[in-house]
Amino acid sequence: DPDRRVAERGCNLLLDQFAPPQVIGERIALFKSEVEARGRVFRPTDVVVARDVHIAKDDADKAAALERNVKSRQRIHAVARERPGARVFDMN
Repeated sequence: DPDRRVAERGCNLLLDQFAPPQVIGERIALFKSEVEARGRVFRPTDVVVARDVHIAKDDADKAAALERNVKSRQRIHAVARERPGARVFDMN
């Protein structure tokens, strides 16, 4: 498990922007338990969750940004599904 290996190596954890909140919570809990199992103190600042954000100037800009976001995620998911063992989450 990648999150377990990160804890074993003493590194910080960077989580993706595609996993649903429940999965993010599970991964943080696993990382925390692995860090503490190794005698280290878990610090919330050792975990970063990537999220995309766009500050829109008007409704048209917002709509265009949302459309680009959907298309981008579809391309990323299509590539990820081609890779054996990839964890891909349905964003619907």
